[in-house]
Amino acid sequence: MIDLSNIAEYKENNQLEVKKASGGLPQSVWETYSSFANTLGGIILLGVEEEKDGSLRIAGLSEPERLVKEFWNTINNSQKISRNILSSGHVTVREVDGKHILEETLESVDKKASIKSADKKTLIKNNRQNLSNKMTKRRKMIETYLESHDTISSAELAELLNLEMTQARKILRDMALDGLLIAEGSNRNRRYRRAV
Repeated sequence: MIDLSNIAEYKENNQLEVKKASGGLPQSVWETYSSFANTLGGIILLGVEEEKDGSLRIAGLSEPERLVKEFWNTINNSQKISRNILSSGHVTVREVDGKHILEETLESVDKKASIKSADKKTLIKNNRQNLSNKMTKRRKMIETYLESHDTISSAELAELLNLEMTQARKILRDMALDGLLIAEGSNRNRRYRRAV
């Protein structure tokens, strides 16, 4: 369970996804649901937003009960979701400083839980867009970091963005391949600086 009183200490990762959900239940919830159910499991928090520096902040939900009802209606609709792996104890409304959030805790399952949609192309497009937006945000955070530091290592990036080392290495390598960063040093001591 997430310690909501210290939410700023958390960052999104492969087992934690946050969504502001100010306009209602976002479609991307189901992509995350499917992804978490088919990998290691995870927690989805609605009513929480990611700040520019990657830290998390509670925004709150104006109608949490309505979102809970909409969530259960959709997840139990076999035309949209192939399998509901959640029980009532997995979906809770929590309150911090007078603000409500919706927490969904998913465990991994053997059988696939997938989205059934008439328009899978839209879901794929949205997923790619979300990944692109996340990558752009991460790159901006790296650029901001390098404004006050000469170089960055994979370990520093992993800590900064709460990533696995392999993810951090890949991001830095990709940015170097794109000509945004210059790699210096051997594999073990490799650091990256901004390309001038």
